[in-house]
Amino acid sequence: MRGNTGARSPGVDGQTARAIEQRIGVDAFLQDIRDALRSRTFTPLAVRGG
Repeated sequence: MRGNTGARSPGVDGQTARAIEQRIGVDAFLQDIRDALRSRTFTPLAVRGG
């Protein structure tokens, strides 16, 4: 994601890659997603329609 042109733009959750790196840490962020997927508690946010 970092190499993308829009890497500085926030995602649908309002977070930027930099914010995740600084506040949570990439490893912890990915582990949280893995855990939520495995426990079937992950709920994706709606994406913006175009």
